[in-house]
Amino acid sequence: MDYGRFVGVLCLIVAGCDDSAPPGDDGGGDICEGLSGELLTSAQLDQAAPSDLVLDPTSDAGEFYVSYSGVDCVSRHSADGQELWRLPGDACDQLAVDSAGDLLLAGLDNTNDGSRITKRNSDGEELWTHILSEELASELRLDVAVDPDDNVLVMGSDPFSDEGGWVTKLDASGAEQWTVVLGGRTVEKNPPSVATSANGDVTVGYALDGEDADGLVRVSRYDAAGQEQWSVDFPGPSARLDAMDTDDTGRVIVGLYVYDEGGPRRSLALLSAQGTLEWTRSTDDTPSQLTSAVAFAPCDTIVMAGGADPASDASELGRQLWVTKLDSDGTPLWANFTDGPLDTNHFSDGIRAIAVDAAGQITAAGVVTVEINPSQGEEFPVNDTDLWFGRFDA
Repeated sequence: MDYGRFVGVLCLIVAGCDDSAPPGDDGGGDICEGLSGELLTSAQLDQAAPSDLVLDPTSDAGEFYVSYSGVDCVSRHSADGQELWRLPGDACDQLAVDSAGDLLLAGLDNTNDGSRITKRNSDGEELWTHILSEELASELRLDVAVDPDDNVLVMGSDPFSDEGGWVTKLDASGAEQWTVVLGGRTVEKNPPSVATSANGDVTVGYALDGEDADGLVRVSRYDAAGQEQWSVDFPGPSARLDAMDTDDTGRVIVGLYVYDEGGPRRSLALLSAQGTLEWTRSTDDTPSQLTSAVAFAPCDTIVMAGGADPASDASELGRQLWVTKLDSDGTPLWANFTDGPLDTNHFSDGIRAIAVDAAGQITAAGVVTVEINPSQGEEFPVNDTDLWFGRFDA
């Protein structure tokens, strides 16, 4: 890996990497020292693009699950990315896993119309299904999370619904506990995000548009009973939510995208557990980088990941699937990328989802283009892509 070539660009995200602790420094076995981000293993499979990825908390071997949007539902993989089993079907866009290793899958039901959330055991066998909607809602976007008591939180965003956004809490058996209607006109094709904290609090993030919102991102906190605790707006214009995560203390990291007359602007924002804005770090100096995932990691660090923008001026970098780690102040500690089999950028390429284990290692799932199909008069030809996995050191 040509570390210097990439980090010189990506570290512009937050005004330069910290040179006081160079990557690869021997930390004496402490996972909080000698952080390097080395790509430990990777795999490339002839499969569909991933929607989500979670680690199995009951697996000592680092096994994980990947969900898909389309003819495939979910697959289980070994730590090195090899497929152990795969389940066909739909309504599996977003994925969470509870303390017993059971899966929660939420998505659109293309067979019966509507949308649903299904709980399956670690062998893929269905335990229960909860119907979210029996009406066709092709623009509905969902996210799902599990709290420490294995209650299930599912959030929906539909720009063509009067309810706009909503969040529902189910118990571990699938019985509904409460639903909060968020309202407002949500942004088309911008997925919402829901996450939980150690005390059972629920955090939701979503983008709003229209006369009353003017294109903003809203992050709101609810307690375990569904009562709102605070709400923070990130103004636009044309603001979009790239990604969001919470840690056990209730802090929130938010990836933001704003498009105005000056072009695209991206940033990261850290909120305290009380909803106070701690800091914002701009990504304006790296327009080539598209952020698709953020996550808190051990040692009070933050991981972000994504891909390259083919419309940018960074084509000399080739196609990229990148990961970077930042400290609690938003200063980069390291950055790493990997190239696929082709030497040009494509809009679909990049890391789509990440998960971080207790040792700080990062499992990532993404897409790489393996063959460019002739356009045959089409403005956007359908290229051949592969599913890509990588595991990065802390």
